[in-house]
Amino acid sequence: MARKLVDVQLNIERKARNNLSRSELYDEGGDGIKIGRQIELWEKFNDYSIVYFQGEYKNGRKVGRWDIYFKDYDLNFKKIGGGSYDEKGNGIKNGIWNEINDCFKNSNLILDNGEYKNGKRIGTWIQVDLKKIIKHSELKKDN
Repeated sequence: MARKLVDVQLNIERKARNNLSRSELYDEGGDGIKIGRQIELWEKFNDYSIVYFQGEYKNGRKVGRWDIYFKDYDLNFKKIGGGSYDEKGNGIKNGIWNEINDCFKNSNLILDNGEYKNGKRIGTWIQVDLKKIIKHSELKKDN
């Protein structure tokens, strides 16, 4: 029975991965320039967890608000971070960002929180362990 449940869950995750990866729009000129609302899979995702980014492209560059979503073993995606790109279409990060740490994986759910100015990190950046936050909120709900 447990084996069947795992197979079903992996199949659902593969379908989600396939659906997300087909969500790209390109300009009609055939130049391969991304436009409009996009969903992009994180290149390091696997069958047990999926991370995707959702936001807007203008002339092939990220603009405005981009959000980061994560789905672990349960079937629900959770918004875990994001930030903003400049509205001029330069693809430059600005303002407060909560983004995936380079070491982010199933056993190490670390986010970097801090500020960008003209595409460069400024000030103090902190690392947040998403697993500890999730466990803390689960404990709080039980009380």
